[in-house]
Amino acid sequence: MNIRPKRLSPRFPLAFPILLEDDQGCVERCMARNISSNGLFVECRKFFPLGTKLRVIFTHPSGKVEVAAEVVVTRAVELGTQTYEEPSLHAGLGLRFLSFDHSISFDLDNTLPM
Repeated sequence: MNIRPKRLSPRFPLAFPILLEDDQGCVERCMARNISSNGLFVECRKFFPLGTKLRVIFTHPSGKVEVAAEVVVTRAVELGTQTYEEPSLHAGLGLRFLSFDHSISFDLDNTLPM
């Protein structure tokens, strides 16, 4: 049996704030939980369906450059528990980088702390 690895590049467990913008210009504040050169996993209050294209904006974890990129939702899960008082669940979103704005061409694998 040929088993290929699920991840194309290593994840770095870093928590930092991000902004997600949809095609209507609505902005959602979220928290990244990990990042790799291929994408990131974030938590937010708003749920986005698989295949949704978004724009993500964040400050690179080094603090030296602001990053803006087009991403697509590749994983969407509900996090936490739902109650009558708090009907909206948190969403966990896997986002894959599609392209970076302004020709940002740094290599995340070589710029993130190990």
